Amino acid sequence: MEDDQGNQRPSTTARSPQRGDGKRALNPRAMVLVGIAAALILAVIATTIYTQFAAHRTASPAATKVAAPNATFSWPNAFTAAPDGSLWYSASSLRGPAIGRVTPDGANTEFPIPTDDAAGQMYLEAMAIGSDGATWISGEELSGTFTSFMMRMTPNGAFTSFPLPAGLRIDKMIAGPDGAIWFSGVMALETHVSLVGRITMDGHITTFPTLSQSTGSGLLDICVGPDKAIWYTWARSHNDVTGSGRIGRVSLSGDVQEFDVAGWVVASGSDGALWYSEIVPNTMGDVLGEMRQGYIGRITTMGTASELPIDPSTRIRGIAAGSDGAIWYTVYGDQAGAFGRITPHGDVKTFSTGGSAQIVFIAAAPGALWLFDSGHNLWHYRLPV
Repeated sequence: MEDDQGNQRPSTTARSPQRGDGKRALNPRAMVLVGIAAALILAVIATTIYTQFAAHRTASPAATKVAAPNATFSWPNAFTAAPDGSLWYSASSLRGPAIGRVTPDGANTEFPIPTDDAAGQMYLEAMAIGSDGATWISGEELSGTFTSFMMRMTPNGAFTSFPLPAGLRIDKMIAGPDGAIWFSGVMALETHVSLVGRITMDGHITTFPTLSQSTGSGLLDICVGPDKAIWYTWARSHNDVTGSGRIGRVSLSGDVQEFDVAGWVVASGSDGALWYSEIVPNTMGDVLGEMRQGYIGRITTMGTASELPIDPSTRIRGIAAGSDGAIWYTVYGDQAGAFGRITPHGDVKTFSTGGSAQIVFIAAAPGALWLFDSGHNLWHYRLPV
């Protein structure tokens, strides 16, 4: 229909003057005013669109910088958020190795760790809050033999040690849905058997080797899935070209299964699936390569993996499941303290601490997040209501 109208020739018959023609004609001054008004309207529309787009990408969070717990607080390799909203972390002070606890308002308490090493050389590898309300820690005493240890500290600072099987090294720990502490680790560094294990409140340990094994491989992260199983990410070393990255699942009864998906950090989503930061092989074929750019991964409990787009320039590293039902993540390499939020529907929004260093860990607490950046700054961010 439009083509027919467009092909019609204009009529050469003069149109008779119609009533009202004089009213429709605008004088030059009026035309200028109309033009200015139109420009203002377009500017308002453009500003509104830009503001809405910017709001989708950035926002000013209520992030509060919490004072560093002590002068030697540098890099807490082990940390965990407690149900009361506080953050527990590994620390090193002039008094030797310690566990620290900091509240959202910045109040800090330290608990020195008893050690047989006269020099106080101790490296904390993992930490979790148990179903007994105690803080569980593991690591190595750096006294020649690098002896691994497991300890439990009550809220009032009383420590109990638990013997570990010879050759066991624990990397990550979480509180399991069965009341036990679950962990990832390696048995016998020479043969390097990657495993997932559990320790009961009275110290009984059971381990479950992962299906994929290779020299130099290891588990990167673990979490409790929406199906109440323990989920983990595993990556091979480039020394073994037959392996690849895996996401695995261990049931509470010990059944192990794995999926051919390469993930780094994994968290349980409110949508009944697992979310993970992706990794891609480096030029040597090693799965421990670069973080995937522009996407975040999602895998169902049946093993179906997919990707959701985020900012094309963003590489995700850390992930945490917020109490608001969203997945929160840290942005690798961003020196402005960027972190992001993605809902189960795929809505993405990025935030910034306003600092000048990238965030290196994220931990979710009830109604809040804890963020620690490479400038040794600790931030507390209250989730939007």
